[in-house]
Parts: sequence; C-alpha cells; structure tokens
Amino acid sequence: MAEEIRAKYRSIQDIVFTTLRDEIVSHAVKPGEVLNTVELSKRLGVSRTPIREALNRLISIGLVEETPHRSCYVKKISLDQLIEIFYIRAALAGVATRLAAMR
Repeated sequence: MAEEIRAKYRSIQDIVFTTLRDEIVSHAVKPGEVLNTVELSKRLGVSRTPIREALNRLISIGLVEETPHRSCYVKKISLDQLIEIFYIRAALAGVATRLAAMR
C-alpha cells in the first residue's frame, strides 16, 4: 500500500531523473552525448528546473559529467572502469550466493 502511494505521488524531478537514468543505462542516450536542458524540457514536457535537478543527481551518481561552461553530457566509461565493474559484480554475485545458501 505504501509503495502504491509513493509511486502515485512521485515528484516530477524523480520522474525526470528515472527517465534519464533509464535512457542512459539502456544506451538510448549514448555515452558522450550532450544533454541539452532546453531540448530535454521540450521532449519530456517539463520546465528546465526539474531537468537541472535531475542532471545534478545524475552527476552525483557518476552517469553524467558537467563541463566548465555548464553543459552536461553522458559520461563515457573507460575499459579499466568496465573491467572494475565486472569484478565488482562477480564479487557481489559470490556474496549473494553464499548468503542465499546460508538461509
């Protein structure tokens, strides 16, 4: 019930954040692609304020980078970062398996 209420009353900023995050993760928005606040606000049908707030959240989690001139773009992942991600995922899978086996 609480989940339904939270889902029903999500903020516009949360919806924009989730939409952009999903587009980045699914590669609908490519690494290196510029995220223009005016274009995003037109496409998503919201003002620029929730777009900027969502971009700041995406910057804080490392999916987006900001240039000194305040333009944002999808962060490119290096080969070293990709390898590190796979090692971390493998380690987490091992821990999850051990924890599941203990139950």
